[in-house]
Amino acid sequence: MSGERDDYVRRVRYQLPPGPAWLENRAEAIRDRDGRLMYVRGTSQDVTEQELARQSVAASRDFLQATLDSLAASIAVLDETGTIVMTNRPWVDFAAANDGALADLGENYLKVCDRAAGDQFADRAAAGLRGLLLDPEAEFRMEYPWPGPGAERFFVMRASHFTGPGAARLVVSHQDVTTRRQAQDEVVSQARRLEEAGDYLRAITNSMGEGLFATDIEGRVTYMNEAAEQLLGWSQHDAQGQVMHDLVHNRRPDGSYFPIDECPIAATRYGDTVRVQDDTFIHQDGHQIPVAYTASPFRTDHGAQGCVVAFTDISERKAREQALLRDAETLSWIGRIQTTLAEDRFLLYAQPIIDIGTMQVVQHELLLRVREPDGTIIGPGRYLQIAEQYGLIDDIDRWVIRHAMTIAATGLPVQINISARSVVDPTMHDQIERWIQQHHADPRLIVFEITETALMVDETGARRFAQRLHDLGCKLALDDFGTGYGSFSHLKQLPIDSLKIDIEFVRDLAVSSASRLVVEAVVALAHGLNVQTVAEGVEDAETLAMLHELGVECAQGYHLGRPQPLSLIDGERRPLAA
Repeated sequence: MSGERDDYVRRVRYQLPPGPAWLENRAEAIRDRDGRLMYVRGTSQDVTEQELARQSVAASRDFLQATLDSLAASIAVLDETGTIVMTNRPWVDFAAANDGALADLGENYLKVCDRAAGDQFADRAAAGLRGLLLDPEAEFRMEYPWPGPGAERFFVMRASHFTGPGAARLVVSHQDVTTRRQAQDEVVSQARRLEEAGDYLRAITNSMGEGLFATDIEGRVTYMNEAAEQLLGWSQHDAQGQVMHDLVHNRRPDGSYFPIDECPIAATRYGDTVRVQDDTFIHQDGHQIPVAYTASPFRTDHGAQGCVVAFTDISERKAREQALLRDAETLSWIGRIQTTLAEDRFLLYAQPIIDIGTMQVVQHELLLRVREPDGTIIGPGRYLQIAEQYGLIDDIDRWVIRHAMTIAATGLPVQINISARSVVDPTMHDQIERWIQQHHADPRLIVFEITETALMVDETGARRFAQRLHDLGCKLALDDFGTGYGSFSHLKQLPIDSLKIDIEFVRDLAVSSASRLVVEAVVALAHGLNVQTVAEGVEDAETLAMLHELGVECAQGYHLGRPQPLSLIDGERRPLAA
């Protein structure tokens, strides 16, 4: 009103009975030629879905950042050009304390390595990272000294590749291994000095958390400390004199065992020290133990020769690494789903539902598929799992329902699966009614499948949804019937037209008397309520014949027809563009 501004945009949060909601209010001042206010024009838009999705993605990213920050290693995520798109707190702190030794967020890490050209470790790092970008299956690891402030330290650089939407990305970590290296060197030194010290040696090594064993020049075990006994399941007495390779069983990456002469630990007999950060030893009971170890040769003043192996169970470290990768993968899947929706790469396949009495197709269940960027067609699998978890399933449901209406408008009877979130969405039934009217679809040709999971989320909302659709003329099917405790009560409360007998009771119908009894009971109940029955997962003629004998009206499964593109269902109907 005062003329200080001509427009504004404000997002406001409201607390409504179903839950919080967000509105985006916009307004602009309309003035005459002299600048006097004539009137104010404004709009208000419901942006709840966008806000919830934004908050979910932000929360996931914050969780990932917090996870990264909790790790001791300095970690950065690089995009396909080598530019740093995410770092953790140790990375930032190390860079600040060492005069920018590590690149900052937004800098190109490859160029930082190139600037140090001539330094053998910088050259190796740059070459290794570029190799990873070209080969997704490759891995890179490098141990290097760091002459930073104070005494010289040692670090291990690791880089690995992971896939996501768009180009390749890398995870790079630098971990300070100075203390561990000093400890390992000290262990080896102790073992050399105390080879013949007997009880004194055992007292010292038993105080270590690391497992340790020694062998002679032939690879036969001469000593094990208590940590090694516990980790490997062998006692000092039982292991004494056995060939080391028979106890630890080093494995190749493909899972096969090394021959004894090719075993990495066996290399120490030639004077080589072996340091391995990720390997597998086998416990006496057969289970695998992920370990990191150092194997070093030794020679005493009295002429005894052999090797000492110090190893640590790295199960916790690997679990942390796997959790980090899972979080990164989840973030990539969120973007992948959004990209698939934006590029309209979801597809609908159809599987026939057969009238067992006439063997005629009476309905087609629409099943979601995804066309990958390379043209490959895959099932929705991981897409739906992540979409359900992070609130993106609503957009997928709307895509499926909207396209299903265009199919029903051609006269093809269709059956649609709908998620629990959409069932309890108070706006969804209004949207469905608009689509039916917009596409001139016959609602009697449309069946919505709902699960007991949806009913458990919000039973009142689910009943309201079911009744509205039934009033429109659509039909309702209760999916996976017979597996939930509330199945029978739902029949009293919902206008159900058909029951889909769960595949668990169909798959073994020919051999299980219990499954036969369940199907008989479901059929009797359905007939009493004037509800149709449909058996899922029919895989053979024997099962189909038994279902007919028990009075089941309809069936679907690979024996009757596999899911296939809509264009193959009816040559005269092509409701969706290729």
